[in-house]
Amino acid sequence: MLRVITPRTQNRFVDLICSQILPGAIPVRVPVTPEPSAKLNECFLNITDRIMRDGGCARNGWCIWELPGLFIETECHGVWVDPAGQSLDITPKENNAQEILFLPDPSVVFDEKSLVRRDNIRMAIKDHPIVHSFLKSSVDYVKYLESCTDPANPRLMRVDPHVQAELLLRKARLQLEMQKLPVGRNDTCRCGSGQKYKKCCGR
Repeated sequence: MLRVITPRTQNRFVDLICSQILPGAIPVRVPVTPEPSAKLNECFLNITDRIMRDGGCARNGWCIWELPGLFIETECHGVWVDPAGQSLDITPKENNAQEILFLPDPSVVFDEKSLVRRDNIRMAIKDHPIVHSFLKSSVDYVKYLESCTDPANPRLMRVDPHVQAELLLRKARLQLEMQKLPVGRNDTCRCGSGQKYKKCCGR
């Protein structure tokens, strides 16, 4: 099963996607220390609660993920900065990551009232039609959800379950096709080690 990971190395694709978002900015590694009461995928609300309790401030930007050898993806994200100035990611991760690669970006803001959403930014590592199709299907799915947003309440979406299911099924099928793509000896190993395939699982 394919799984996104925190990039193990500062590779050229990380550099490219960071320069596309904020030229000259350098990503940093931030430890993940989940707050017991924190909710999955609710980083901004989790940080607000922590600030109210312990002080500190929020630092917003982009969390950088990698599907080894296939694509890089950045997710709009926020981390908590404690009163001593240390950045911590207090939001739990589906992949149980112990640290994230984080690109601070002052232009990323969170407004609870408008709840403006910013889609993930994606970049193919492997130049293959299936990879490009999967990335496009991800964009299409988010655009569909946006089109279903209730103008009176940005937290509500009125989706057609059949359309949603069809879009999700297409993504799932493309993901399975990606999983079957051959790994070149000089490609990054998909196990997440950060090494080339020939020096890792391809020995």
